[in-house]
Amino acid sequence: ASGGPSLFRVTPDGGAPERLATPQSDEWGLVGPDVMVDENVVLFTQVSQTGTPTLGALSLTTGRSAQLVPGMSPRHDRRGHVVYVTPDGVAMMQKFDPASLTLQGQPRRVAENIAIYFGVFASYSLSTNGSMVFEARSGEGNALQLVDRSGAVRSRLLVARPGFSIAHPRFSPSGDRLAYVSSAGTDRGDVWVYSIAQGTTQRLSFEGLAADPAWSPDGRWIGYSAVGPDSGALAALYLRASDGTGRAREILRGDDHLWQMDFGSRADEIVFRSGNDLYRAAIGIDSQPVPLLETAVYEEHPTLSPDGRWLAYKSNETGQDEVYVRSYPDMGPRTVVSIGGGRAPAWSSTGRELFYVGRFRMTVAALRLDGSTPVVTGRTDLFRLDPYVPAANRNYDVHPDDQRFAIVAGQRTRMVWRVDALKDEKP
Repeated sequence: ASGGPSLFRVTPDGGAPERLATPQSDEWGLVGPDVMVDENVVLFTQVSQTGTPTLGALSLTTGRSAQLVPGMSPRHDRRGHVVYVTPDGVAMMQKFDPASLTLQGQPRRVAENIAIYFGVFASYSLSTNGSMVFEARSGEGNALQLVDRSGAVRSRLLVARPGFSIAHPRFSPSGDRLAYVSSAGTDRGDVWVYSIAQGTTQRLSFEGLAADPAWSPDGRWIGYSAVGPDSGALAALYLRASDGTGRAREILRGDDHLWQMDFGSRADEIVFRSGNDLYRAAIGIDSQPVPLLETAVYEEHPTLSPDGRWLAYKSNETGQDEVYVRSYPDMGPRTVVSIGGGRAPAWSSTGRELFYVGRFRMTVAALRLDGSTPVVTGRTDLFRLDPYVPAANRNYDVHPDDQRFAIVAGQRTRMVWRVDALKDEKP
């Protein structure tokens, strides 16, 4: 399966979904629909391949669609106004004309510092009487922290620069360095390497929007995904020396974006995600991705055990995200690792434990791997993830000592209820 989310509708009593709109070639997906029932119009967020959100509108009467303004999570009130949130967290209100599918007049600011998740979902809601409730963010921004198995913070490693965010931390095999992604909004992201002992940082990637760093087993190389300067380009996989010497080289390109790369026990074999499926490749040998799992559901977050014999991943085949393990590369019978939801798996250095994000908690599963099918012998919730910043990829990593985690902690948030937030606007 490939392609991002589309828009569908279904009757209240069920039945087959009807497709309303499909992402264009330069779009990742269409999310967050809001239906103006009286006007027969759907408002939604269009997400570009680089992650930039833009408001969209679709007439269910004519089938015509239009792009409106940069922003996300549109909502409407009963007087014909549309509220949306800009990428910097400001809620704006503007009159909407359903006949022409256009916003009219000057926008009015109604709230600030609204929390945004995954770069495209703003956390707020409107009532029918014009009140507004939203999740307000505050504090100095996200930071990379070192925590133990109890969740206690042992040290603060890095704080994001103003206007930037930190994501996807990955420890080197020796545990003395961290690769991470530094992003400014949704338009750029670069891979950097942080020396824990020296407290210094070094930029590693220069290709364009980059993500998902992964260390080779010997620590000499870092692989990552990068889209490149062309916003319509597909993300390819790159490899560069971890000390920053030499030039990065493209190692694989496919018919869709290549993301979430991981090495196993060998530096010449990788697993990764393309579209919604999982693949592998031998560096320098395979010119196209080799399928591991190609299904009608989402498979993500592939990660190989230290000995390279087992593949952990996340799938929504049951209707909710769960973590699974299969033998690799033959992809034998799956073992369900998580219960009640799970994602973002990470192996311990011994391979006998698998960490994952459960229901608001960091969870670890003990595994017995002495047969052809893994057996889960126990599960333990380690600590709550209240400060954890969610991301499309795994936003934490396990230190090689298996006792500490690098975790991205975000700004503090609080719920704000603003009565009559929209009432000042004249109809």
